[in-house]
Amino acid sequence: MASKNIGELQAMGGKGFEPLPAGPYPVEVTNATFVRKQGKNPYFKVEFAISEGPYKNRKFWDNMTLAESEGSAGVFFGKMRNLGLGEEFWAPWTTKEIDEAAPYVCQALIGKPCVVHVEIKDYQGNLSNNVTRVLKAGPVATPQIPVGGVVPPTTGASNVPTAAPVTSGVPNLPPGL
Repeated sequence: MASKNIGELQAMGGKGFEPLPAGPYPVEVTNATFVRKQGKNPYFKVEFAISEGPYKNRKFWDNMTLAESEGSAGVFFGKMRNLGLGEEFWAPWTTKEIDEAAPYVCQALIGKPCVVHVEIKDYQGNLSNNVTRVLKAGPVATPQIPVGGVVPPTTGASNVPTAAPVTSGVPNLPPGL
């Protein structure tokens, strides 16, 4: 028998689904699955768990799509590089289709640390988080927790890391892409 009444359970049930405040979070990849739907571009659904701070263990997701265009491929491989899957990881797969590499990519992603920037997105009146950048693991500026739904303005320089310049055959993309 439950020790809480229905009202208490209803109040509990809504917690944990509010979007995180916008900002950077240190995370670890806790799961990754490959998704291919007919007529759509393939993507990896990546689950992140916040690794420290007041939202520790809170989870959110990002779909990393691989489409046959320079922009999409650049963003995809930039995110993978920032998650630790650089040229050396992809070298054995250069002549293969993504479907063949997918199980190995999913396994290699699990446990990878990084810094993820999220924003709050409003879709048809529902608020959720949207991942805007994936950066290499490193120091993170502490996200400000909104007071009454308002985030105070920040002052001074941010200590959020930027991606290092790429000196290999991989295009140098903007940080986090």
